[in-house]
Amino acid sequence: MNLLSHRSVVLSTALVMGILTSTASAQHPTQPGGIFCSSDLDRSLTVDGADLGVFLNYFGTSNPSADFDLSGEVDGADLGFLLLQWNSVCHPFHNNVQVAIDGEFVVVTGNGLPDHEIGDFPGECNNPNSALAQNDTWRLPITPTPTTTPAVDLLNTLGPTGIWVNGMAFYNPYDGGGIDAAASICMDLCNNHPSPDGRLHSHHFNPCVETYSGGHSKLMGYAFDGVPVYGPYETDGVLADELTGGLTLDGCRGHFDQLRGYHYHTISRDLALANGIADGGFPYILGCYAAEPELSNFAGGGGGGGGGG
Repeated sequence: MNLLSHRSVVLSTALVMGILTSTASAQHPTQPGGIFCSSDLDRSLTVDGADLGVFLNYFGTSNPSADFDLSGEVDGADLGFLLLQWNSVCHPFHNNVQVAIDGEFVVVTGNGLPDHEIGDFPGECNNPNSALAQNDTWRLPITPTPTTTPAVDLLNTLGPTGIWVNGMAFYNPYDGGGIDAAASICMDLCNNHPSPDGRLHSHHFNPCVETYSGGHSKLMGYAFDGVPVYGPYETDGVLADELTGGLTLDGCRGHFDQLRGYHYHTISRDLALANGIADGGFPYILGCYAAEPELSNFAGGGGGGGGGG
């Protein structure tokens, strides 16, 4: 796959993502990707009296933070929108991780283990490694910064490149030694395996994170550039990889729509092969970062899975 040939598409799509970040929140009850509620004005991850106080300070002004319907004025319609989100859970992460806001970042902490069944490691798939608890702190940009020259070359990066909503990491498509992990290595029923450092991780779509129930796939996680990752389907029975025209996935495996903003789609190799997708869906989760990744997430390195063939 020639990812460089897609960079111009990434540029135009990513720029649209940046321009429309504020408008998408008026069409959807959360910011693109659902990191926090639009009316969570103090970014406490709950919509409560503190947010109402901030809102009332903006009432009658044109402050864009509280002009949820983009009418040009903070008014009664915007108050109604805030009340609809009252007491909302303002993030999509599961209960096995902790979530907080730190400035312009969502901070996710946890032990790196999922809240779903895992394989019988060590031993399963001849993998000699155990799945061990980690000490994770991940920082996700609330507002992605589009770029065509990210500071991290995703396809040449060992270790985590993003996390699912249960806090478990996903990697690029390669295992240790530069082999295509999904095409070469046995994994458990959720398409995961542990690396030598004990980190359980995915190299392609993890069907155990969010069960598909039709329509557009659910939000599954975030890349370290803050861009959300969704499952493989665009609509009932139609894979995002099958789309053409303006919705065609770019070289980073992302595209833009009015409801979700710019987002990535993941796919498993098996699902891609069963549906005749070119290259078996490679690179499966991300081909590159379409926005600037948070560099502190890469300090720990990582490694290959070390699993049996």
